Amino acid sequence: MKAVRCGLLALAWLTTLGARPAPEPPPLPDVPPSLVLQRYEEALAQIKPPPNVIFEYAVEQSGLRNLEQTHRVYRSGGRERDETLRVNGLPLKPPRVRVFQTPNHYDVTLLAPRPGDYTFSYTNRSIQGGRAVYTFRTELQKVASFAVTSIDVDAEHYLPLTVRFRSVNGGTKGNGHVTYAPESKYWLPREASVEARTAAGKVARERITWSSFGFPEELPPATFVPPRPQESPTP
Repeated sequence: MKAVRCGLLALAWLTTLGARPAPEPPPLPDVPPSLVLQRYEEALAQIKPPPNVIFEYAVEQSGLRNLEQTHRVYRSGGRERDETLRVNGLPLKPPRVRVFQTPNHYDVTLLAPRPGDYTFSYTNRSIQGGRAVYTFRTELQKVASFAVTSIDVDAEHYLPLTVRFRSVNGGTKGNGHVTYAPESKYWLPREASVEARTAAGKVARERITWSSFGFPEELPPATFVPPRPQESPTP
């Protein structure tokens, strides 16, 4: 019995040695809300999208239709090459390629609310995911089909960590959010999620996650040349 007891004590002692104390949360800065908004506007004015970027994103849809896809994107300015790599878990060989000109709808400078368009109401400051944030409710000063309802502002960079929104399209109403994080010297989306309900009461959900970012100095012109359509076999 003594040997067993000693063994248990030794195990507990070794476990204690290997345990690391939990990291302390960062201190909550006490900055007046008006100054937070001033720094928020200044940070948005200075942030720029990457001139060239490569990334992957995965999209999941459920409800009205069920779908899972993984894409790789090459983007330079407004030019975009989108390669569909997998659909519902099955790889596409070769990938399905689309090349087009489009704005980046998830660019933080386009999606983030501005004090000139919204009324900001300070809610609180807190720790979220190890980051100190300031939360504001936002109210668009005009009627629109899309509006941001609240944001979490990072207390270090004064840029949005989370943008929550509502949307209305005919009889369909939706609510969702987009999260952002620093990547190299850029501020890029990491996750978007939305749930919509139709007038008939049907629910649709979509979730997008971004990963594997790269920032090449340039992308070859051939990147944005549309692929030739495959020839049909001669009957």
